[in-house]
Amino acid sequence: MSSPRHPPTASAGPPAAAPWRRIGREVLAVAAVWTLVGVLAACQRGLAQSYAGRQVHWGTLLLSFLADWYTCALFTPLLVLMVRRWPPERIGWGRALALYAGPVAAMVPAKYALYLPLRRAITGEAQSLGEMLANGFFFEFLALASVLGMVLALHYYRSVRARERREAELEALLADARLHALAGQLRPHFLFNALHGVSTLMHRDVDAADEMLSELSALLRTTLDRDGVQEVPLAEELATARHYVQIMRARFGDRLAVEEEVDAGARDALVPHFVLQPLVENAIEHGIARDPGAGRIWIRASADDGTCTITVADDGPGPAGGSEAATREGVGLSNTRRRLSELYGPAATLTLRAGEGRGTDVILRIPYRAASDSNGRISHGVNGVSGVVSVDSVDSM
Repeated sequence: MSSPRHPPTASAGPPAAAPWRRIGREVLAVAAVWTLVGVLAACQRGLAQSYAGRQVHWGTLLLSFLADWYTCALFTPLLVLMVRRWPPERIGWGRALALYAGPVAAMVPAKYALYLPLRRAITGEAQSLGEMLANGFFFEFLALASVLGMVLALHYYRSVRARERREAELEALLADARLHALAGQLRPHFLFNALHGVSTLMHRDVDAADEMLSELSALLRTTLDRDGVQEVPLAEELATARHYVQIMRARFGDRLAVEEEVDAGARDALVPHFVLQPLVENAIEHGIARDPGAGRIWIRASADDGTCTITVADDGPGPAGGSEAATREGVGLSNTRRRLSELYGPAATLTLRAGEGRGTDVILRIPYRAASDSNGRISHGVNGVSGVVSVDSVDSM
């Protein structure tokens, strides 16, 4: 899901040679098929002659049949060109078959014109073109029509595969566009709330407002550095969340305390970029901000049985009578839920529930994938993150 990368210029050579290798393989495959048909036909004729008590000259028989079928094989490229020039899906099957009939019929005398000298040289038998056409025109026409049918089947198969690839590429582009749109919705929402907090502080605590702007700048720099990346290691996401907590700390002061309880194995898990901020914001706005006293938020993460579980819990008032949990799902959580659906489908869940005694728990479960197994596609570095964070952290090993 990371942003597209351009291949190095030095690697431009092999892709240019790839079509020629593919054509070479196809030519060899066609030659092998025609050779097999010629050998089998010769074996059948030889066994029939042997069964009838006639002497079989296997070398002459094999050469004669190979010459017969190889002269048919020479027209395979023309059949392929016909199908490409008049594809049935574009001009209709009725018109296509009518257009194919004439050239296939014309190939029969051309085939015999090529085969007659070879047959005379191999077997010594003299036969006119008219005699061969009178005896075998219908058989040769059916043989070439059968080859045309195989070419059409291969053309149809490739068309279906190409259409499936195009649909898959379009679906991937659409999903990526949806994810970028959802991520783009989060940033203005978060930025508006943060600037509103700065505006409020400016009238009563300029130093706190200045500190809040500094942390906001660092957080925006972090998110912009990872623009276009859909997944990052949890350790990096935690660092981004700490910046947001510092911004909110300027607003709430000592009323806000945050603890991290993260298993060592979960720190390397890949999680959606900017996924913790809306969860922490939800806990602050609907938990800490609604309680006049001090409040605490816990960020917990664990990884087991192929699942990474992240819980953001608060000790605020919690849902009232079970109805508040639904109203708490605003822009941040609903946006996060849609992002999870785009990234992981039904394998990801986002659950809101009442906490034990007080508060609300938001539980996120996604498939576990380690950043160390991503072949370097996702950076482990945290760009623009300060090394000093005044957030209480507890690692449960």
